[in-house]
Amino acid sequence: VCLSIVLAIVLSRSWSAILGSLGALLIFSLVILSRRRGRKKEIWGGLVLLGIVFLLGLALPEQMGAESSEARTVAQLSADQKQTLRQDSIEIFRDFPLFGTGAGTYAHVYPRYKTIPGNEAPVEHARNSLLELLVESGLVGVLLSAWFLLAVFYRGYLAWRQRHSRISVYLYGGGLAGVVAIIVHGWDSSTLQLFVTGAFLFFLCALSVAAAVTSSHRAPPEPVSLPPRVLRWSLSVLLTVLLLNLMADAGRLTSKVWYGDVLASRDQQEVTVKKAAGRATLLAPLAADYRYLFADAALASGDRAKAVKRFGTALRLAPLNAEYLQRLGLVVANDGQYETARKLLKAGVASDRSNPERHKAFAFWLLSRGKKEPALDHIRQAVYWGPEKTWDYLSLMEAYGLSEEDMRRTLPERSIPMLAFGDYLASIGKNQAAEQSYRAAVQYAINEKNPSPEPFQRAAEFFASRGDETYALEIVLMAIKLFPKDLDLRLSAANLYERLGIVYRAVQEYRGVLSRDPDNKEARERLNVLSDD
Repeated sequence: VCLSIVLAIVLSRSWSAILGSLGALLIFSLVILSRRRGRKKEIWGGLVLLGIVFLLGLALPEQMGAESSEARTVAQLSADQKQTLRQDSIEIFRDFPLFGTGAGTYAHVYPRYKTIPGNEAPVEHARNSLLELLVESGLVGVLLSAWFLLAVFYRGYLAWRQRHSRISVYLYGGGLAGVVAIIVHGWDSSTLQLFVTGAFLFFLCALSVAAAVTSSHRAPPEPVSLPPRVLRWSLSVLLTVLLLNLMADAGRLTSKVWYGDVLASRDQQEVTVKKAAGRATLLAPLAADYRYLFADAALASGDRAKAVKRFGTALRLAPLNAEYLQRLGLVVANDGQYETARKLLKAGVASDRSNPERHKAFAFWLLSRGKKEPALDHIRQAVYWGPEKTWDYLSLMEAYGLSEEDMRRTLPERSIPMLAFGDYLASIGKNQAAEQSYRAAVQYAINEKNPSPEPFQRAAEFFASRGDETYALEIVLMAIKLFPKDLDLRLSAANLYERLGIVYRAVQEYRGVLSRDPDNKEARERLNVLSDD
């Protein structure tokens, strides 16, 4: 059974799990070997056997690792993004070094420091349990936790060395090994639930202490008793807290089951949503999202006074929520409270600085107030963090009457924004200016750390449509050097060779495409036509 578990860990290809298990085995073996008695040969033999299993797993073919990587979900972060996440978390710690941001606050605080592009999947954990503990509890919390673990296991170790029971010996070593495994695994990964991890650590500590000091042959120690009054008050407070927590969780779960689908759907009638949101807030009064939806329903029904009040309640429950801040800002702006609106919109940007939607909302509100220069700064940030939406920003800037030069000033030196600008210029008939943008997009794409074939493909299509097949082919060949396995680029090169009259090269490219994709109809049809000719 043990070997099966070890082999499963190895086959998972999770380095943090493997290292955590190795650390646990090492600690377990050292603890057992530290005793003067015991079957050391059997222990060493088992350790060597387990080591061989790990070494075999690490020597598995790279193809297995590739298949495992492909099986991972898209939502997982890349290695570069994990490194960025760690750096962002360290920045939070630098601002809150002593006591941290508070337990369970990482997901609320992190957007203010986030530098990972995109906002599709909000980051709620540090992907590193130890770093998340450092952020939320600070140096004081980490040192107290370390002191607690060291004190428990050191005192337990002194008592454990005197034990003769084999079960107690192995239980203590297993508990200590489990704690080490969790800590090592948490360094490069995250259980995503620090409270659950803490509860399990307490269980392992209790198990180890019980194994070290409990004996059926000894008289039980005198229990430490508290004064009855203190005991009653302590139990009353504890039970009250547990009851309130249970009621809050039950209300949240009930509201989600009963009204979650209604509130998540956009096809429901206004009255239905308003009733569902109101009942959900009664069941889960501390849930900010239900308060926000209730306020939104009041605003849709025309009751602005109640809407503002409810938006304020939602903000008090989630004061760092950027969407809530900016929504309330836009509402009070319609009431003429422009300075309050500006502060709320700006606070929304600060609370989620890498979210392009936050910069967009503030930028176009500033444009509506005639403040072009600060608006352009925020549009530039929106394009930087959300380059795939550049076309939308360009269309909005056109609607606000901004010039092409103003638009150009908002574009960072990146391929996707410059490509969108080229598309925009081509759509309004300014082909010469569009040509410059496409050329710039290609140059930016060549120099980018993680280039995409899209800028090359679309730029080549533009120049080919303008009759410049030679330069279009040059662009495609540059892209093929970067993406040699991209069949679409190979197919484009074959088409351009054919248009330029270089038939033998076109035939070579079509055959190359078919060798990798025998079912490619376009390549087969064009190859048949060229063969007939």
